[in-house]
Amino acid sequence: MPKQACTMLLIAIIICGFTFVGISFGAAQPPTPVNGIITQNTTWTKTNSPHNLQGNILVEKGVVLTIESNVIVNFNGFYIRVNGTLIIRPGATINLGVTGTNPGLIQVNGVLSARGTSTQPIFFNGAIYWWGASVPPSKSSISFSTYTLPWNQQTGDGCIIEKAVLKNVGVGISNHVKFDNNTISGAGISVTGGSPLVAHSVLSSGDSISISGGSPIISNNRLDGGYILIKGAVDRPIITNNLISNPDPKWPFASSASISVVGGDLGDSPGEILIKKQYTPKQCIWNPTGR
Repeated sequence: MPKQACTMLLIAIIICGFTFVGISFGAAQPPTPVNGIITQNTTWTKTNSPHNLQGNILVEKGVVLTIESNVIVNFNGFYIRVNGTLIIRPGATINLGVTGTNPGLIQVNGVLSARGTSTQPIFFNGAIYWWGASVPPSKSSISFSTYTLPWNQQTGDGCIIEKAVLKNVGVGISNHVKFDNNTISGAGISVTGGSPLVAHSVLSSGDSISISGGSPIISNNRLDGGYILIKGAVDRPIITNNLISNPDPKWPFASSASISVVGGDLGDSPGEILIKKQYTPKQCIWNPTGR
């Protein structure tokens, strides 16, 4: 074969090789659109990630939706209502909303099991929607209704969020939910019922824990600049070994305040207890008039 022909053949082979590599390894996976009612067990895989909501989703009772490890789900301001079971594997990223649009939410009436690991936490990223200058903004949220399946430590079944990072995502709890070893910023935790466990978690950016019902256990948490508020018909809450601090270097006290409140029953009293770090290392305010 002439030398010139051999050279041309070699160049053609090299070009084809680069083209093949580009097709096989360089192409990005297009988003997988999802919406509607999920009526059978379904898995959202990394192969088809990201999964983009194009409408609201309902997981029917008795049905399991599993989000695999390292999957990205973009809510785009829509919501998932879980009447069945939603399982989120370690390393998944859940983007609930985009700031300036509907913030997006997960409403749990069945089971949410979101269990990350120390090396692969689950990420929940939320959004803020400003209605107007005089109206409080809406934020993304995960809400557990009174119909959720309570967490059972013996069987490992029920609702749990563990080793997750939540940014601009509030958590509302009305049943026995385990919220353990998490980091939350830009939003707080609201307990309105049940006997949830909120433990070993860090709330930063002045985020707080509000308790207006139920018999919660609030233990071994750190609140940077936030507070714990107890009000309304709260039945014997256990609030112990929580650190309340303020990272502001201008704050007059450098050490954290260790708060321990065990027992107590406000009943139907209109009063409230506010526990926060103010101008003394620890301050507990009892307001029997509710003002």
